[in-house]
Amino acid sequence: MTLRAILQSPLTLSLYIPSMIYGISQSMLLPVLPLYASSFNVSYGLIGILLAGQGIGFLIGDIPAGVLLRRFGGRRVMLVGIAGVALMTMALFWANSVPEAMLYRVI
Repeated sequence: MTLRAILQSPLTLSLYIPSMIYGISQSMLLPVLPLYASSFNVSYGLIGILLAGQGIGFLIGDIPAGVLLRRFGGRRVMLVGIAGVALMTMALFWANSVPEAMLYRVI
């Protein structure tokens, strides 16, 4: 498949670009998140749990996400999901405790 065909694909704007933005943003967050969590003066175990929050959120949210995909379609759910990730990532900036930050990571 050529680059021109990929750019003209209807999946490019609705799937590929949001997935790429999500992957890049989460990859940029991961190295600095332990430093951020250590600013709360907590143990390494809690820092590890905070880092695992995203995986825990995936486990909890997979079945409801499948139901939403079936009901509303992939494009809408993907856009709402990306917006939710952006809001929760911004909310991490104002978190006052590790449990609050963990909640944002899980959501």
